[in-house]
Amino acid sequence: MIDETLGKIWYSCLLSGVLYNLTTIKWNSLPKILFLLNCVYRSSLPRIDASRHCFIDSYYSNVLYGRCLATLGEIGFVIEVNRLLDSSYRFSKNVERNNKLGFLVHVLCRNLLLISVIIAQCFCWIAIISGSNFYHVIEESIWVAMGLYLFIRSVIFTGIKREIIKDFYINCTLISGLYVAYMVAFDIPMYLFRSLETTNQGHQDFTCKTVSTKISDFGLTAVQFTGYFIIGPQVLENIVYMRKRINERMSYVV
Repeated sequence: MIDETLGKIWYSCLLSGVLYNLTTIKWNSLPKILFLLNCVYRSSLPRIDASRHCFIDSYYSNVLYGRCLATLGEIGFVIEVNRLLDSSYRFSKNVERNNKLGFLVHVLCRNLLLISVIIAQCFCWIAIISGSNFYHVIEESIWVAMGLYLFIRSVIFTGIKREIIKDFYINCTLISGLYVAYMVAFDIPMYLFRSLETTNQGHQDFTCKTVSTKISDFGLTAVQFTGYFIIGPQVLENIVYMRKRINERMSYVV
């Protein structure tokens, strides 16, 4: 009884977070819109994709629908990150005259970041089709590598003098550092334990196999979803806002 009550409280928090995001986030970027729609849809119908475990038994709980939106949304998230890194790089090069990162290296890292998220999505699809959480471990490890890249890059550029860009890199260092720490300490171990506890059980379709509103049946996934669906859109909102601020300041200075 308490288990189900806690599950319903958690679900109410998800919906409240989604409502807050819908009222505060500006729909002014296609990649951001895709990520927000992904969060709205999947938080309304929470489910663990690989095991086909759903919070609500509904036709729209089909894993295929949510995963398609997640793929587009997460690629969109990285596109916005790349746009911000492009703007901050141009600012540091043209305004600060800072050449800590060569243009070819910047372009290479930019392309690798986009390729990495696509590869991560491929492993995620393999995981939900095969039912094996081992592929989620690989997927999340790729996300950790991307987070480490952002962390290292941000540390390198924290020496920039201009306040707006310096503050950006300091914040990026903190956020990416916390992200990597969370993934290594909680997210990857969660999928690793699941892969060790269950055998490969491929599913022939994407519909729900089990349904439960108990918080214990979601475990650490509940924490993961809360951060992803509620905090994620706010982070992306600030990414787009910061990119616009940097571009405006650069046009003013130059």
